[in-house]
Amino acid sequence: MKKIYLLLLMPLLLFTCDNEKKELMAEFNAFTEKSDSILKVHNSFENTLSDMSSTYDRLYESYKNKNINDSTILRDFEEQAKILERHDAIVRSHSKIIESHKNAEPDYESLDTYGLNEKIEKMKQWHQQMKEDHEVLKEEHESMEKHLAVLEKHIENLDSEN
Repeated sequence: MKKIYLLLLMPLLLFTCDNEKKELMAEFNAFTEKSDSILKVHNSFENTLSDMSSTYDRLYESYKNKNINDSTILRDFEEQAKILERHDAIVRSHSKIIESHKNAEPDYESLDTYGLNEKIEKMKQWHQQMKEDHEVLKEEHESMEKHLAVLEKHIENLDSEN
């Protein structure tokens, strides 16, 4: 009798596992699409960081060439340099994560539901961390743009005073 129950339950269990895997694959595919979106945002941040670094370098060179020794401006440049270094480290770490995901993509079709679920959870964590970092970068970039504009005007004013 137990054997008959097992034989009847076996197709049901297989069907349930197959359905669960299909649902997980759908969730995985949705995360893959989100990854593409995050990659676009990441590329945008790389470009913004490059532009801001160029602006910083241009302003700092302009300041140094004027042979003015203003401790307030120097402190501002130091603060902006620290922010740029931190942003560069964040963007590089994101690039490494993105590259590792590209290079190490396993055959998700061959994973069991546990393995697939584990990969999806890692992707969720990665996406959440990237989103949080991107929000911080966005806020700080906006603040830096304003700050660099103020520095530029301050340097121009020092130049007109001389």
